[in-house]
Amino acid sequence: MPSEERALAGKVAAITGASSGIGRATAERLAREGMDVALAARRQEDLEAVAERVEDQGTRALPVVCDVTAWDEVRAFASEVGETFGGVDLLFINAGRGGGDTIQEMDVDTWRSVLDTNLTGAFYTAKAFLGLMQGRPGTGTIALTASVAGTMGMAGGSAYCASKWGLRGFAQCLALEAAEHAIRVTSINPGYVNTSWHEGHPRAKEMIQPGDIADLVAYVAKMPGTAQLDDVTVWPAKMYDQ
Repeated sequence: MPSEERALAGKVAAITGASSGIGRATAERLAREGMDVALAARRQEDLEAVAERVEDQGTRALPVVCDVTAWDEVRAFASEVGETFGGVDLLFINAGRGGGDTIQEMDVDTWRSVLDTNLTGAFYTAKAFLGLMQGRPGTGTIALTASVAGTMGMAGGSAYCASKWGLRGFAQCLALEAAEHAIRVTSINPGYVNTSWHEGHPRAKEMIQPGDIADLVAYVAKMPGTAQLDDVTVWPAKMYDQ
């Protein structure tokens, strides 16, 4: 690990799903590292609030309303990032959604929406941004928010599990293709994160906190160019046996 503080200062990050939860925490964490941050999400008001928090750290923010299931919107987001910052050093593919039911009872549109957001949205984002990451000084980093649901099956979770299993496979393919461009890829697989998904849970304070994942994203981005973490599972320490 680089020993100097703010090793990411002056670099550029782009984050999807940036308006809340893990995305918001990561935007603020990277801003404290001195990074300029491009922010994408569907909720404009929340997105602008995150942008203000980023700018409070003395770095630049670019909030762009974007639905990752729409290729034209993702491509427009990448284009705006390129015009504003010139390129990207860290891409955090974080947008996602839950939902589902048993296979027999699940609505077909719900299946499509979960897969479109979690998996196809990741493909769109990587495809749109890879060109902006190539040729940058140093080693680029792509981190993806997968899930422990991508390591096991769950009754009633077929759409979510399928999307996250697929995302991990996609990340491995992306890593092999991006390596020649000095871009490393890390799939992060959290379980039980204290976000709005678990609002009201009696053990929320014992869960992984969004800032914990933000710290991990910053960590992998600061690793020496000779190493990468390819697939990392993160459990809440006090709920590991659940």
